[in-house]
Amino acid sequence: MYGPATQLVLTAGAGVHVFTLDRARGEFVLTQAGVRIPARGHTYSINEGTPRTGSPRSWGSFVT
Repeated sequence: MYGPATQLVLTAGAGVHVFTLDRARGEFVLTQAGVRIPARGHTYSINEGTPRTGSPRSWGSFVT
């Protein structure tokens, strides 16, 4: 998502759905249903701004 939008991504264990806030109506509207991550892709993305400092909040502490 790029730009000024508010989105809610929701799962109840059977698929992922994206709702976007419609400010004129004051409610979230379903904009993407059944979102899936491809098994294989050509894009790499991660928050590399988080350092591996050993802090409990660093990415390094979550990698096993």
